[in-house]
Amino acid sequence: MAHPDVVVSVRSGNSGQVLKMVLDGEVDFGLARSLHHPEVETISLRDDPLIFVGHPAHPAMAHRKIHLEDAEALPVISYDRGSSDWTLTNGLFRRAGLIPNIVLEVETIEACKRMVLRKLGLAFLPQISVVEELRRGRLLPLEITDAESLRRSLDVIIPRRRPLSRSALELVKSLRAATHAVLDTGHKAKRRAG
Repeated sequence: MAHPDVVVSVRSGNSGQVLKMVLDGEVDFGLARSLHHPEVETISLRDDPLIFVGHPAHPAMAHRKIHLEDAEALPVISYDRGSSDWTLTNGLFRRAGLIPNIVLEVETIEACKRMVLRKLGLAFLPQISVVEELRRGRLLPLEITDAESLRRSLDVIIPRRRPLSRSALELVKSLRAATHAVLDTGHKAKRRAG
């Protein structure tokens, strides 16, 4: 380890909760998706698309490409109602005059992924959260051919009025490098699966 004297503590929450932790000084910096606020500086780590995924044994996965109208009837598992991911997913259907068939709502991305792995439905999940499952073939992408891809930024948010320590700055730099490496691996896995 480069800095054995540094202790890293990780707290989780949705983007709004992470912003509050940063603004309140509870954490040095946060990771959030597509978040902008006048009191924080935003550093983009990587574009992180939402991928429509399902378990290989789920009946819907018999077709690897579908139209959005066909996706409307598929069982969709949703997470974190009101989040940017939830808004993007629902907006995709609503702009086409469709309503997604939400069969289950859970609180977190990880819980949503577990439900998809149990074949309970399909989900739009951040690519970074399913890299390993795509690589191992535990999940497969389902391409919606007539809809725009859902994309948002994975960002580091830093308070403008409180400078980061040298160790924290180095950790942000390491996160940027690691995020690029993980997502590059995910692109390769997605191409192999597709």
